[in-house]
Amino acid sequence: MERNRYNSFLEGLEDWERAVLNRAVEEDLNYYILELSNEGGLVMPILLQLEYVDGSNEALSIPAEIWRRNSRAVRKLLVTDQNIASIIIDPLQETADADIENNFYPRRIIPSRIESFKAEGGSSLIGRDIMQDIKTELKSDDDDPDADDEQIDNN
Repeated sequence: MERNRYNSFLEGLEDWERAVLNRAVEEDLNYYILELSNEGGLVMPILLQLEYVDGSNEALSIPAEIWRRNSRAVRKLLVTDQNIASIIIDPLQETADADIENNFYPRRIIPSRIESFKAEGGSSLIGRDIMQDIKTELKSDDDDPDADDEQIDNN
């Protein structure tokens, strides 16, 4: 099935597209197409941090002119020698961003409030006697050695 889809893809290519594909295969490079959308409407440069499989990092800055033809969505082709493990958009939060949670590839899993609550061990009441506060004997001012000896006289 995959082979048939690939063959039909190759048949649909024009001559120049096939030549580019053959060159790409011969050079053994990695091609990535980033599809970016502008959700806030403000045209800004795109700051990227690429992390490669070998652990090395690269900072890449795409100028704001990329939005000149379409201010809503753009595509950017990245050609690299190495495989990309992850991409972070605006890692230092230097630009205006309507939603910072969509800046990660692969997507970052954000725990729900309940999962965060469970991971932290819950509140201070879990794992102890809930009635402990009621059972604790209250101290009066007479029991406190640091309390002032003076009393306020309300006349």
